[in-house]
Amino acid sequence: MKINELFKIQQTLEEKLSLISGMEENALGEDNILNVRFLAIQVKLGELANLTKCYKYRKNINELPRKKVLFRYLEGLKYLLSIGNKYQLNMIDDYAFENISQTDDLISLFSELYEGVSSLKGHLENDRYVDALNKYIYVFAKYIQLAEPLNISYEEAMSYFNELSISA
Repeated sequence: MKINELFKIQQTLEEKLSLISGMEENALGEDNILNVRFLAIQVKLGELANLTKCYKYRKNINELPRKKVLFRYLEGLKYLLSIGNKYQLNMIDDYAFENISQTDDLISLFSELYEGVSSLKGHLENDRYVDALNKYIYVFAKYIQLAEPLNISYEEAMSYFNELSISA
Protein backbone atom coordinates (compact mmCIF):
# COMPACT_ATOMS: atom_id res chain seq x y z
CA MET A 1 0.00 0.00 0.00
CA LYS A 2 1.23 3.48 -0.76
CA ILE A 3 -0.07 5.32 2.27
CA ASN A 4 1.99 8.46 1.66
CA GLU A 5 0.32 8.88 -1.72
CA LEU A 6 -3.11 8.64 -0.12
CA PHE A 7 -2.25 11.36 2.39
CA LYS A 8 -1.03 13.62 -0.43
CA ILE A 9 -4.13 13.04 -2.56
CA GLN A 10 -6.39 13.80 0.40
CA GLN A 11 -4.47 16.98 1.19
CA THR A 12 -4.79 18.14 -2.43
CA LEU A 13 -8.53 17.43 -2.41
CA GLU A 14 -9.04 19.41 0.78
CA GLU A 15 -7.03 22.36 -0.54
CA LYS A 16 -9.09 22.38 -3.73
CA LEU A 17 -12.34 22.17 -1.77
CA SER A 18 -11.25 25.10 0.38
CA LEU A 19 -10.50 27.17 -2.72
CA ILE A 20 -13.78 26.29 -4.39
CA SER A 21 -15.90 26.92 -1.31
CA GLY A 22 -14.05 30.06 -0.28
CA MET A 23 -14.36 28.98 3.34
CA GLU A 24 -11.58 28.51 5.80
CA GLU A 25 -11.71 25.36 7.84
CA ASN A 26 -11.60 27.19 11.14
CA ALA A 27 -14.59 29.40 10.27
CA LEU A 28 -16.52 27.56 12.99
CA GLY A 29 -13.67 27.93 15.48
CA GLU A 30 -10.51 25.93 16.05
CA ASP A 31 -12.15 23.77 18.75
CA ASN A 32 -14.85 22.66 16.33
CA ILE A 33 -12.33 21.40 13.76
CA LEU A 34 -11.44 18.48 16.01
CA ASN A 35 -15.08 17.70 16.82
CA VAL A 36 -16.22 17.93 13.19
CA ARG A 37 -13.51 15.61 11.90
CA PHE A 38 -14.12 13.01 14.58
CA LEU A 39 -17.88 13.20 14.27
CA ALA A 40 -17.47 12.68 10.51
CA ILE A 41 -15.41 9.49 10.89
CA GLN A 42 -17.83 8.17 13.51
CA VAL A 43 -20.79 8.86 11.22
CA LYS A 44 -19.09 7.10 8.30
CA LEU A 45 -18.27 4.10 10.50
CA GLY A 46 -21.91 4.01 11.61
CA GLU A 47 -23.20 4.20 8.06
CA LEU A 48 -20.91 1.35 7.02
CA ALA A 49 -21.86 -0.79 10.04
CA ASN A 50 -25.54 -0.10 9.34
CA LEU A 51 -25.12 -1.11 5.72
CA THR A 52 -23.63 -4.47 6.73
CA LYS A 53 -26.24 -5.04 9.47
CA CYS A 54 -23.54 -7.08 11.23
CA TYR A 55 -24.93 -5.97 14.59
CA LYS A 56 -28.38 -7.44 13.86
CA TYR A 57 -27.83 -10.61 11.95
CA ARG A 58 -25.18 -12.09 9.75
CA LYS A 59 -25.81 -10.99 6.20
CA ASN A 60 -23.87 -12.53 3.36
CA ILE A 61 -21.31 -9.92 2.30
CA ASN A 62 -21.88 -10.83 -1.33
CA GLU A 63 -25.54 -9.79 -0.98
CA LEU A 64 -24.65 -6.25 0.11
CA PRO A 65 -24.91 -3.43 -2.44
CA ARG A 66 -21.29 -3.52 -3.60
CA LYS A 67 -21.01 0.09 -4.76
CA LYS A 68 -22.52 1.44 -1.56
CA VAL A 69 -20.18 -0.61 0.63
CA LEU A 70 -17.16 0.51 -1.38
CA PHE A 71 -18.25 4.15 -1.37
CA ARG A 72 -18.96 4.23 2.38
CA TYR A 73 -15.67 2.51 3.16
CA LEU A 74 -13.67 4.93 1.02
CA GLU A 75 -15.48 7.98 2.40
CA GLY A 76 -14.47 6.88 5.89
CA LEU A 77 -10.89 6.39 4.71
CA LYS A 78 -10.88 9.96 3.40
CA TYR A 79 -11.85 11.29 6.84
CA LEU A 80 -9.21 9.13 8.50
CA LEU A 81 -6.58 10.48 6.11
CA SER A 82 -7.83 13.99 6.76
CA ILE A 83 -7.34 13.55 10.51
CA GLY A 84 -3.82 12.30 9.86
CA ASN A 85 -3.02 15.31 7.71
CA LYS A 86 -4.54 17.84 10.11
CA TYR A 87 -2.75 16.57 13.20
CA GLN A 88 0.60 15.62 11.57
CA LEU A 89 -0.01 11.92 12.08
CA ASN A 90 0.62 11.33 8.37
CA MET A 91 4.21 10.22 8.77
CA ILE A 92 3.26 6.56 8.99
CA ASP A 93 4.11 3.97 6.39
CA ASP A 94 3.19 0.36 5.69
CA TYR A 95 5.65 -0.92 8.29
CA ALA A 96 3.79 0.85 11.09
CA PHE A 97 1.06 -1.78 10.91
CA GLU A 98 3.24 -4.86 11.30
CA ASN A 99 2.65 -5.26 15.04
CA ILE A 100 -1.11 -4.68 14.99
CA SER A 101 -3.02 -7.92 15.57
CA GLN A 102 -5.22 -9.08 12.72
CA THR A 103 -9.00 -9.09 13.22
CA ASP A 104 -11.41 -10.22 10.53
CA ASP A 105 -14.71 -10.25 12.41
CA LEU A 106 -16.84 -7.23 11.43
CA ILE A 107 -18.40 -6.74 14.86
CA SER A 108 -15.01 -6.79 16.56
CA LEU A 109 -13.51 -4.46 13.98
CA PHE A 110 -16.29 -1.89 14.25
CA SER A 111 -16.10 -2.03 18.06
CA GLU A 112 -12.31 -1.63 18.05
CA LEU A 113 -12.59 1.24 15.60
CA TYR A 114 -15.20 3.12 17.64
CA GLU A 115 -13.15 2.73 20.80
CA GLY A 116 -9.93 3.65 18.99
CA VAL A 117 -11.39 6.77 17.38
CA SER A 118 -12.69 8.00 20.74
CA SER A 119 -9.35 7.32 22.40
CA LEU A 120 -7.47 9.08 19.59
CA LYS A 121 -9.66 12.14 19.97
CA GLY A 122 -8.99 12.19 23.71
CA HIS A 123 -5.23 12.01 23.19
CA LEU A 124 -5.35 14.92 20.75
CA GLU A 125 -7.56 17.00 23.03
CA ASN A 126 -5.08 16.50 25.85
CA ASP A 127 -2.00 17.20 23.70
CA ARG A 128 -0.60 13.69 24.12
CA TYR A 129 0.99 13.48 20.69
CA VAL A 130 2.94 10.21 21.11
CA ASP A 131 -0.15 8.44 22.46
CA ALA A 132 -2.19 9.98 19.63
CA LEU A 133 0.28 8.76 17.01
CA ASN A 134 0.26 5.23 18.43
CA LYS A 135 -3.55 5.20 18.56
CA TYR A 136 -3.77 6.62 15.02
CA ILE A 137 -1.55 3.80 13.73
CA TYR A 138 -3.81 1.30 15.49
CA VAL A 139 -7.02 2.86 14.14
CA PHE A 140 -5.61 3.12 10.62
CA ALA A 141 -4.51 -0.54 10.70
CA LYS A 142 -7.92 -1.67 11.92
CA TYR A 143 -9.63 0.40 9.23
CA ILE A 144 -7.45 -1.21 6.56
CA GLN A 145 -8.29 -4.62 8.05
CA LEU A 146 -11.98 -3.77 7.65
CA ALA A 147 -11.56 -3.97 3.88
CA GLU A 148 -10.94 -7.72 3.87
CA PRO A 149 -14.25 -8.95 5.32
CA LEU A 150 -16.01 -6.39 3.11
CA ASN A 151 -14.24 -7.83 0.05
CA ILE A 152 -12.66 -4.49 -0.83
CA SER A 153 -9.33 -4.80 -2.55
CA TYR A 154 -6.34 -2.52 -2.38
CA GLU A 155 -6.63 -2.02 -6.13
CA GLU A 156 -10.21 -0.74 -5.80
CA ALA A 157 -9.21 1.75 -3.12
CA MET A 158 -6.20 3.01 -5.09
CA SER A 159 -8.29 3.30 -8.25
CA TYR A 160 -10.81 5.46 -6.37
CA PHE A 161 -8.10 7.74 -4.98
CA ASN A 162 -6.33 7.94 -8.33
CA GLU A 163 -9.59 9.04 -9.96
CA LEU A 164 -10.01 11.67 -7.24
CA SER A 165 -6.48 12.95 -7.78
CA ILE A 166 -7.04 13.27 -11.52
CA SER A 167 -10.25 15.21 -11.02
CA ALA A 168 -8.66 17.46 -8.37
